[in-house]
Amino acid sequence: METKTVVGDVTNVSDADVMTRVDLKADRLIANSTYASEVKNAPAAVKIIVQDMREEVQSRDNLDAQSAAKTANIAKMHAKLVDIVNNDWVPTIQRQCGNDPEKVTALNFRYKGSIEHTPPTTGNIPMCTGIDRNVPGEHTMHIIDTLANKAALPWGILRCDVYGQCDGVAPTTLAELTAHGGGWLGTVDNGKFTYVTPAGGKGKTEYYIFVYILKETKKPFAYSLVYSAIIS
Repeated sequence: METKTVVGDVTNVSDADVMTRVDLKADRLIANSTYASEVKNAPAAVKIIVQDMREEVQSRDNLDAQSAAKTANIAKMHAKLVDIVNNDWVPTIQRQCGNDPEKVTALNFRYKGSIEHTPPTTGNIPMCTGIDRNVPGEHTMHIIDTLANKAALPWGILRCDVYGQCDGVAPTTLAELTAHGGGWLGTVDNGKFTYVTPAGGKGKTEYYIFVYILKETKKPFAYSLVYSAIIS
């Protein structure tokens, strides 16, 4: 007699189908327990898995519905914000101060055809890529912006100040540097700053911190790590 192959009809079906089919099979296995008494996974226990899956699917569907609703609300709010800027703020600014570039820029708007500027973020931090000691008694520092990866100052930054401390306990912050007797040394120019080290300082360590000053407030915006070099 030819042996026929049994199949379960649960492969490559949807979640709903697998729950329905397995639940029915479990019921039939329970009703006809002697037919397949050697199954390792008891039908009653499998029915619990099916029920748990149904609850998870329902929970997921509820979250999907909430997510869809939130996505729709976000789209509405996005459109509302664009409408406010384009149909209220822009024409109002055009009417009241459209011919005053300083005021337009101060409001974080720009003229058509000009370059859009992005305000500095927490990612904009001055970084020293090297300190040259080729000239005795001088340290020449090379500074770039970490986010832009170039020497140019980020838009909205007025300047990059340099603070230094000669020897002593290594500072970890600008406050510590000034508390240890350090102070302002000057301003970075085109990504470079050369400092004439103190007379008699040979062999000592000079510590440096670079500070971005915000154009709008004239206050510190970001601080670099502490850099150091031996005075030659």
